[in-house]
Amino acid sequence: MSIGFQALASAFDVSKRRKKDILDPDGNVVLMIYWSPLTLAQQRAAAESAEKAKTNDAGLRLLIQKLEDVDGTKLFDIGDLPRFKQDLPAEVIEQMLDAVLNNQGEVLEPAAVKSATGK
Repeated sequence: MSIGFQALASAFDVSKRRKKDILDPDGNVVLMIYWSPLTLAQQRAAAESAEKAKTNDAGLRLLIQKLEDVDGTKLFDIGDLPRFKQDLPAEVIEQMLDAVLNNQGEVLEPAAVKSATGK
C-alpha cells in the first residue's frame, strides 16, 4: 500500500458508521438510520442496478443498499422501491439521501454502537 493511500485510509475509516434521526413535521424521531461511508464501488453498483432495471432510481437503490438499524439489519429491501416513490414525501427521501451522499450524520465510534445494541 502506498504512503498516500495509507494516510487517506487511516484518516477516513469506512468502518465508522454514521447515524441520523429522521424527524416528522413536529420534530419527533420517526426513524434512526445508520450507514457506513459510501464508497465509489457502492455508488457505481447502485447506478448499474438502476441502469439494468432501466430506471432512474440509483439514489433510492443506494438507500436500500446502505441504510441499517442500530444492530446492522437492513431497514429496507428492493420491494420497497415503488413505495419510496409513491408513499413518501420527496423531502424525506432527499434528507436520507443527502445524509448518505454527504456523510451528514453523527459519527459513531465502535464502542457507541456496542453500547446501543448491548452487544
